[in-house]
Amino acid sequence: MKLKVNSIKNLLRCRISLIDRYLVKELSVFFLFSVGLFSSLGVTIGTVSDLGYKITEHQLPITVAILIFGYKIPEYIAYALPISILLASLIIYGRLSRDRELVALASFGINFYRIITPALVFSLIVTGVTFLFNELIVPGANYQANLVQTPFVDQSELNLQKKISFMLNINQRV
Repeated sequence: MKLKVNSIKNLLRCRISLIDRYLVKELSVFFLFSVGLFSSLGVTIGTVSDLGYKITEHQLPITVAILIFGYKIPEYIAYALPISILLASLIIYGRLSRDRELVALASFGINFYRIITPALVFSLIVTGVTFLFNELIVPGANYQANLVQTPFVDQSELNLQKKISFMLNINQRV
C-alpha cells in the first residue's frame, strides 16, 4: 500500500519543464489560430456556395441554411486539425531557428530529440482528438444536415448527385 502512495506522490511531483511549457504554449496558440482559419475558410468555400444555390433554386429558408451551415462546421474542423498541427510546428520551429533559440538550446546541451518531443506529443494528442472527432461527431452532424435539407431539396437532385458520384467511381476503377 505504501508503494502505491509513493508512486502517486512521485507522479504528482513530476512537473513539466519550462522548455516544454514554452514550446506547447507557442504551438497551441498558433494551432488554435490555424484551426479557426482553415475551418472557417473550408466552411465558407465548401458550404456557402452550395447553400446559396439551394436557397435560390430550391427556396431553402435562411434559418434552415444557417442550421445546415452549423452542422457542416465539424466536418471542416476535422479537416483543419492535421493541417493546423503541421503548419503550427513548421512555423514555430522555423521561428525558433530564425531567432537562434534552437542554437541556444543546443549550446546548453539539450538534445534535438528533447526539443521536438513536445511537438510530437502534441501531434499525437491532436491525432487522437481528430480520430474521435471523425468517429463520433462528424457523422452525426452530417446526418443531421442531410435530414434538415431533405424536405426542401428535390429528391431528383439528390439522386442525380448519387448517380454522378457512382458513375465517377466506376470510371476511376476502369
